[in-house]
Amino acid sequence: MTILAALLVAALLADGPAMAQSVNRLPVIRPPVIIIPPSMALTRALRQHPDAKPLGVKRKGNSYYVKLKKGNEVIVVEVDGGGGTGNSSGGGSDGGE
Repeated sequence: MTILAALLVAALLADGPAMAQSVNRLPVIRPPVIIIPPSMALTRALRQHPDAKPLGVKRKGNSYYVKLKKGNEVIVVEVDGGGGTGNSSGGGSDGGE
């Protein structure tokens, strides 16, 4: 009877898989992603178009899209969120979207 009780206690104490059955997984290391703040994206876009007035800043992925108005022209400047380089596009005298 004592052997049966010892086996029962051992079975109850064995909680979870044995060490040989567990899968060894390395921890996932994620690199730090540094994205510039929206104010810096606006500053960099205004450097390209100094007489323009800002209308808005939106972020999509790692890029910022800064909407500027210069006279009757609406300009959209794409600013890279990592490096801060900008590309201008847009124009025309459309008042909005």
